[in-house]
Amino acid sequence: MPDIEAGNLFYKAITLFGHAETAAVLQGPSVPVVLPSRGDTVESKLYSLALATLISNSRGVI
Repeated sequence: MPDIEAGNLFYKAITLFGHAETAAVLQGPSVPVVLPSRGDTVESKLYSLALATLISNSRGVI
């Protein structure tokens, strides 16, 4: 997504209308950043942490 607002709008739309399982990670910083939403499910938060770990491991960050 071009910016965080567009990403947030897309994320909310696919989870609400598409009933999608999601994982959200910012990749612009030097390390992946997880920004969970209050409305995220426990599964979504877990998927986000798992995705951030995979990205970090592939970059040799951790």
